[in-house]
Formats: sequence, C-alpha cells, structure tokens
Amino acid sequence: VCRRFYNLLFFCAFCRLPNPIYLGTFAAGIFHSLLCFFHKIMPIISPVNALLLMSVTHFTAMLWMFRLVLTKDPGRLRRADTDSKFTTIAELVEANQNPYKFCIHCEMIQPDKSRHCKLCNICVLEYDHHCLFLNNCVAKNNHRIFVIFIMELIVAHVIFIVSALYYIYLKYNRPFLTVWTTVISEEVWVLVLTVMNAFTLIWESWLLKEQFEAISMGTTTYFKQNSDRRYSRSLRCRTFFMFLIEDKRRHDFQLERSIDI
Repeated sequence: VCRRFYNLLFFCAFCRLPNPIYLGTFAAGIFHSLLCFFHKIMPIISPVNALLLMSVTHFTAMLWMFRLVLTKDPGRLRRADTDSKFTTIAELVEANQNPYKFCIHCEMIQPDKSRHCKLCNICVLEYDHHCLFLNNCVAKNNHRIFVIFIMELIVAHVIFIVSALYYIYLKYNRPFLTVWTTVISEEVWVLVLTVMNAFTLIWESWLLKEQFEAISMGTTTYFKQNSDRRYSRSLRCRTFFMFLIEDKRRHDFQLERSIDI
C-alpha cells in the first residue's frame, strides 16, 4: 500500500512538470518554415532584394525575441516584493484580506496580481499565463517581450504565406485547376507549411486580440474581469502602446475611465 501511495505521489508530481514537447513542436515549426523559405522559396522568387533584406532582418529580430522570451526571468516573487504589512494568514483574515493571498508553496504573501505557477513552481508578479509553447510563465518582466514576439510572429506568417503562394504561381504559371495534382505531389513541404502557418496565424491573431483587451484595461488576461467596455478607444490604444514602448501598465485605469460616445 505504501509503495502504491508513493508511486501515486510521484506520478502527480511528474504531471506537474513542464512539458517540453510543446516547445519542441513550436521550435520545429519555426525551423522548418525558415528552412523552406530560404532553401526552396527564395531561390525561385529571387531576385527580390527588398523581400530578402526585409525577411532576413525580420526573422533575425524574431529569433532574438524568441531567445529573450525563453530565457528572461518572468518576474519571480521575492521576499522583498511581498506585502510587509502581513506575515501570516491570521493577519490577513483579521484585516479582512483574502487569505488565499498566502502561498502555501512558497510561504509568502502575494501582492495584487500575483499567482503561484504549479508548472514553474514559483510565484510570479503580474501573472498573465503559463505559455506551454515557451515552457515559461508570461508575467511582469517578460510580458512586453511576449506581446512583441507575437506581433513579429504574425508578420513572419504573412511573409511566408504570401511568398509561398507567389512561389507556386511563378513555378506553375498555369491555371490551378490544370496543375493542382502536380502541385500537391511536388510541393507537399511548401503546402503543408503554408497551411500550418495559416492556422497558426489565425490563432496568434486571436491571442494578440486577447492581450490587447487585457493590457488596454491595465491588467492581464488571467486577472481580467468582465468589463462594461465603456472605455474610450483612444485611451485603450494609448494604454496599449504605452505598455509596448515604455513597459508601463496603467494600474489606475479605472480612475481615468471615460464613456465612448
């Protein structure tokens, strides 16, 4: 019985470990797309020097942001960041505070918009979500990098899809209905990656929309509450771009709320 109980505890602990399969799949998709683009597509549509220069510059910046969002500390909660007014759950209850602000795993009082991530096994500040495809939390220190990375991915998908379709048009300069069997049989790699990039583009566009909804209201996707959407569009756009440029989140957004006529 003790052995079975130990195996159950080990299995539960193993299930909480971060899964690198998602990150590996995501990285493999990026690698294959870049390899197909520069090895197969660009030689056919060249010479397009502007496209080559733009794609090399953009893909380099995208890979650099990919490295940053993977390696940067998301915003781990330190002892110095905790609320010094409280040290125990009893003190929280006596002050009519939420007792769940005390993390039983890290044994620290969490400030507002902080949460314990069971996959990373740490408490993080301004928690947004744990991204399985990056194998890391998205929080205070890497939230802006994550959003910029998503925007760069969207542009990269558009470049790949448009270039792939132009590649097929140049190589098979005939009506598609007459050569579709040839295209499918000879260009499986390009077609599969184009479809994958298209579906990923749709998903990432939705993800960017969700990020805009949360950031423009001065919060994160995890702590976003139902809103009556009475904030002016101009204020929300300014808040979002201020976050991208200055990495500042508007915590006092409710004080500056205005009605969109």
